[in-house]
Amino acid sequence: MLLLVIALGYHVGSAKPAIDSLLTVAQTAKDTMLIDALNQLAYEYKSIDIELVLVYADSAIALSKKIGYVKGIGNAYLNKGHYFKVIGNHNAAKACYVWAGIQHNHIGSKKGVSAAFNGIASLAYLKGNLTIALTYFLKSLALSEEVNDQKGVGMTLNNIGVINLEQGNSAKALKYYQKAYDTFKQIGDENNVADALNNIGNIYNTRGENDEALNYYKQALAINTKIGDLKDESVIINNIGIIHFDRKQYKEALSCYLQSLNIDEKLKDQQALSVTCNNISNCYFHMKMLYAAKKYADRAFEISSVQQYKSDIVTSLNMLYKITDALGDYKEALSYYKLYKTYSDSLFNQETKAQLETIEKQYETQKAENERLLKTLQTTTPNQQASATVQQEMKESIQVVALVLIGFIVVVYLVFFIARNNS
Repeated sequence: MLLLVIALGYHVGSAKPAIDSLLTVAQTAKDTMLIDALNQLAYEYKSIDIELVLVYADSAIALSKKIGYVKGIGNAYLNKGHYFKVIGNHNAAKACYVWAGIQHNHIGSKKGVSAAFNGIASLAYLKGNLTIALTYFLKSLALSEEVNDQKGVGMTLNNIGVINLEQGNSAKALKYYQKAYDTFKQIGDENNVADALNNIGNIYNTRGENDEALNYYKQALAINTKIGDLKDESVIINNIGIIHFDRKQYKEALSCYLQSLNIDEKLKDQQALSVTCNNISNCYFHMKMLYAAKKYADRAFEISSVQQYKSDIVTSLNMLYKITDALGDYKEALSYYKLYKTYSDSLFNQETKAQLETIEKQYETQKAENERLLKTLQTTTPNQQASATVQQEMKESIQVVALVLIGFIVVVYLVFFIARNNS
């Protein structure tokens, strides 16, 4: 099972080498400069120490509230959303992303709202809700294009490519990954260049072109090793393990998977853990070590079931079916097979593919219509322009009210949820 990189964030520049300078800035900076430094530190630590993400984000929120710095609050909640997503608390993650979107919308930051949509979409993707994920990714893409946020554009193109590959459309996925790579290369974003290279490598891996895939993985790994991104190092090492596995080099594959597992455990990355455990299980299965295989398949199934990672559930159920069948426990094997078919049929079907294609076509049609209207607007009279401006302001006001209502509903839900758990 390949590890696909879902890009998420709003900061520019590479990670890790910037941490020392940010810590220096944080010692002397005040007010908004200090808050921006804390938020940047939270972002940089996302692939090194996930607990520090929460520490710096909460500090940024506390200081932002004191001086009424709305942008600081919005960015901090984006970081908190990532923290909760990684540790597997998706309800809290979604609440953070929604609240971040409300804050950024309040100050008219389309870039910030785009990042919030990207976060919501990534949660939907992990749950296997691909139509919802694609809808929000396209909303994010539209906003990033509108404000010419090239990093945001590249990240969302990368994410849309992930969805297409998930559905088996490798040709379309490759086009999105290549566009993302070109965008990141143009703005000098090394971290996301590596992500795009990894995902391009995944395309060739799924096609059985292992040498070409390995070439892309090595390029990506060199970048991530240089900038110290542990999370993405783990992703690529895992994918290199898959190449060894495909070549029936099971000991080498297992070595890669276990190395990846150590990093995933350190980072507490639940989704990465479920993928890596499935890969280890598959490796042990082919090495005829069935009880070891079942141990890791059970762990993968437990993690993915709790978090409702549908794609990972499908993989672990398939592994458990094959393992129990090989052990001669045919009754349990049949039970796993029935569950596997149920989840698999719900996740990979023609109806879902058709829905995704429809959403993409609607986006392209709307984008063309927006461009046509923009040209028309440029030739209108000043009075007509004023009317259009008023209409736009009314539309934005409605959006603000809608987002505030959403935020209120989320807060009420969380209060109810916490109260129920404590009762």
